[in-house]
Amino acid sequence: MALRISVFYVVIAGPWIFFSDRLLGSYASDAQHLTQLQTLKGWGFILVTALALYFLIRHEQRQIMQADAARRVSEAHLAEVVNIAADAIITIDEEQRIIMFNQGAEHIFGYRAADMMGQPLDLLLPLRFIDVHRQHIHDFAATSDITRCMTGQREVFGRRRGGSEFPAEANISKLVQNGHTLFTVILQDITQRKQAEQRLRESEIKFRTLAESMAAAIFIYRGGTLLYVNRQAETISGYSRTELLAMDFLDVVHPDFRERAIQQAMARREAEVASARYEFKILTKNAEERWLDITAGTIEFEGAPAGLGTAYDITERKRAEEALCKAKDELEKKVAERTAELSCANSELEAFSYSVAHDLRAPLRAMQGFSQALLEDCGEQLDAVAQDYVRRVTAAARRMDELIKDLLAYSHVSRAALPLAVVDLTGIMAGVLTNLEAEIRERQAQVIIATPLPSVIGHRATLQQVMANLIGNAVKFVPAGIESQVKVWAEEHGEWVRVWVEDNGIGIALDNQARVFRVFERLHGIEHYPGTGIGLAIVHKGIARMGGRAGVESVLDKGSRFWVELRGASSSQLEVVP
Repeated sequence: MALRISVFYVVIAGPWIFFSDRLLGSYASDAQHLTQLQTLKGWGFILVTALALYFLIRHEQRQIMQADAARRVSEAHLAEVVNIAADAIITIDEEQRIIMFNQGAEHIFGYRAADMMGQPLDLLLPLRFIDVHRQHIHDFAATSDITRCMTGQREVFGRRRGGSEFPAEANISKLVQNGHTLFTVILQDITQRKQAEQRLRESEIKFRTLAESMAAAIFIYRGGTLLYVNRQAETISGYSRTELLAMDFLDVVHPDFRERAIQQAMARREAEVASARYEFKILTKNAEERWLDITAGTIEFEGAPAGLGTAYDITERKRAEEALCKAKDELEKKVAERTAELSCANSELEAFSYSVAHDLRAPLRAMQGFSQALLEDCGEQLDAVAQDYVRRVTAAARRMDELIKDLLAYSHVSRAALPLAVVDLTGIMAGVLTNLEAEIRERQAQVIIATPLPSVIGHRATLQQVMANLIGNAVKFVPAGIESQVKVWAEEHGEWVRVWVEDNGIGIALDNQARVFRVFERLHGIEHYPGTGIGLAIVHKGIARMGGRAGVESVLDKGSRFWVELRGASSSQLEVVP
């Protein structure tokens, strides 16, 4: 301000004196007139200078007042910011007495700011740190440093109003004002950070303990560099931990799998997937090939992303799989050879069975023919005993012929390929009734069929034989003197169709119900009920070959309900049942 006034004075006074003297000299007529003009000039100069200085000083005062107001606003704003800061901000004088204590300090230490004014800083320090802290501030005051981090030299602790201690992070600065030094400490309570660090250390210890005790090899890597390996990684690879940490990860991978390992890592990074799993082969320190089942993921390690891999040694499993594949190939070869042998044997057996059946039935037909001719031509010459013998021979030959036919039928159902198709049950039952018409009429049986019956997936000829056997048995196995009544109906259960054949016959005891579907299982003598004991076996085998089920519900002396189940026509399973 003084410099501006001086400069202004020189700028006004210099031209005034220089030009005014010249002007007066040209207008003054004598010395007295000149004196009068110079007097007027002097008073004019004083007036002009006074007015100029007045306005200049007033302008400067206005600027000073505005700057002072701005400074007060700034100081108030700074004080407010300091006061509401979350960190503790404490200012002390040279005697280390508190002269400023913000709200953050109130919250951290538990004291009110009004109660702390003029109090020694020692109240906020643990007793064991008071002397050390005083010496630290004394040494800081003697240096030329303006600020210093107190945490870098040693751990800093504060003491709350109740006496409890807490870890802190603090910075101190100094300001010299009017010859006095003020110290300001900015302190942060880092209890939560210390607790988090402790939890992190404990977690790391647990991780390392767990990693070292696991049966899997664990390794952490960044790029191709291994950063950590556990004990099992040493065991599997044959390298020491020091050797592994000095190696590139690909140095352990088998040469045949290195390109694949690089591609897998790139694909995982580009896709940003959480984890990936694959199998690699490695070379141990002793050049032994071993298979590993590896799962790779990404973790945060030492402040940066890194790969985490776990690997299980599956060498023995791979060897077992190779041995199993080899054994499987050998087994398939042997099975193919055995199947060819069995196929040939079956063909020969089938040809043999038909040949035997033909050769057996030829003499049986001769026995039947000659015994029948003997009765017709020479019956009058035979006594009653001889005639009975001849009839028995005829009956035995007839029964033997039926047995051979049933065995051939069972053999055919057991071995023949059965191409499945949609079969109309109503048409099947019509054909069965036509074939059994004579037997039904002879026994005066009543057969009631609840038509229409649904269509099923089956083999027409086999299904017709199955239903003929069921209805024939139902008509046949009734007590003497009782008219046979047979009912046939069907029920649909989802994709299955169950056909029931119910009779009012002799029934089957519960203990014998599983036996009736076996070959040659007869529950009654032939003198009571004729048959070979193969009919229900054909039913069971035929239904099974068509992919169905068969069963019976019966009570002794109260009739039976036989049932067979096949898939409905809506099923798409039309394969050939082996």
